[in-house]
Amino acid sequence: MSTSSFRLAPIVVLICLGLFSESSAQRRPGSPSTVPPNPTIGEQVILISGKVVMKGGAPPPVSVAIEKVCSGSVRRVANTDSKGEFQFAWGQWNSDSQNMQDASESGRQALDSQPLQLGTVQIRFNDLMGCELQAAYPGYQSTRVPLDIQRADQRVGTLELIAMGEGGNSTVSLTTLEAPAEARNAYEKGLKALAQGNLGEAERLLEKAASTFPQFAAAWSDLGMLHLQQNLVERAAEEFTKGINADPHLVKPYLGMINVALRKEQWQEALRFADAMAKQNAMVSPICFLYVAMAHYNLGHLEAAEASVIRFLSLDTAHVRPDAFLLLSTILAKKRDYAGAAEQDRNYLKSAPNAADAEQVKAELKKLEGLSAANVTKSD
Repeated sequence: MSTSSFRLAPIVVLICLGLFSESSAQRRPGSPSTVPPNPTIGEQVILISGKVVMKGGAPPPVSVAIEKVCSGSVRRVANTDSKGEFQFAWGQWNSDSQNMQDASESGRQALDSQPLQLGTVQIRFNDLMGCELQAAYPGYQSTRVPLDIQRADQRVGTLELIAMGEGGNSTVSLTTLEAPAEARNAYEKGLKALAQGNLGEAERLLEKAASTFPQFAAAWSDLGMLHLQQNLVERAAEEFTKGINADPHLVKPYLGMINVALRKEQWQEALRFADAMAKQNAMVSPICFLYVAMAHYNLGHLEAAEASVIRFLSLDTAHVRPDAFLLLSTILAKKRDYAGAAEQDRNYLKSAPNAADAEQVKAELKKLEGLSAANVTKSD
């Protein structure tokens, strides 16, 4: 079998769903009945608690959002009280949401061009492995604590907020605090409409927020995400550009422009925005490494693509994007490293055993193993 059979269609990735909404986005309760049992905690709801302090030990002056971070996917899970304390019950998620594998399509299908999808992601208890909690407050960077859950009533420790210097990145924009009440109210309502799946109302409200306060970076970014989901690529690009101009330290509009470039198969443009994001932000979102790998792959830069996807996989400890294993497998197969490619296919099947393309990957794995054995025979 030739390596050409492993060549993927031009790769266009979905924006990581957790980065779609600002940390204030609302999430609806879900059904724990779909959560697979865990040998330690079963299907019971876990109570997670902790504390947020400013540098020096004082509690934040206002309520602060608590976010879960898994391989670049950021999702709000709680808010602090007046003392900086927070507590939330894990296992209460959107009953009609899909898991990450379904939401972004599965396996090699996710490596092809697909419409951006909206929605929340149902998290299973075992998905907490490799995840962390952070606080989100405009102008501040948070320390993180791992979600190492050992019991049903877990205190995770203390998060510290430290004022960001120049070049610090953020999932929350300072312009959100600067926005007038009318614009912020429209924005909050727009996020609620998004969470409820009312895209028409969400579009109207986000447009109102952005037009009322043209420097509203988060509103422009979320509006761009919405229009990208509707395949209005040029309109989305304009909105992402406005988001970057309003706040060059906000992550989302850069990710949006990278996605636009990938959809248009403008691989150099994707790399340009990834580089601009890295220069503006001290801590590049991990998903950016996967995007860069895809751009390099489509430019034929196999070594650069391999290095970037390996970097992403080292950060994606929760395997939120198992399709990254398939990208690495394809790269290695093109380099005639069939044993290495087979290993990555096995990693994919281990991470996503119920993927829609599991049988296809198993068939390709068998061919790779045959090629690998043939190479060993020749070397002997």
